[in-house]
Amino acid sequence: MAHPHGSMDKVHQYRMTEAHLDYLMTLGGDQLITIITRLTDRTASIVSALYDDGVIPKETQEVFHIEEIERREYI
Repeated sequence: MAHPHGSMDKVHQYRMTEAHLDYLMTLGGDQLITIITRLTDRTASIVSALYDDGVIPKETQEVFHIEEIERREYI
């Protein structure tokens, strides 16, 4: 079957720039924890969008090292 764009499939891979890696190496523990927490929250948000009900299955949670948290209603 022909590729929809008329060419062979090409895998696109990306990575963090060396300059950004150098910057991250200068950060302390608390700063890194904050960055990792934000990235985890963003990842969970993106992954939940892949499911119609927004619920991430336990198996997928395990892959991304995330867990569902209890929602609290505020009055």
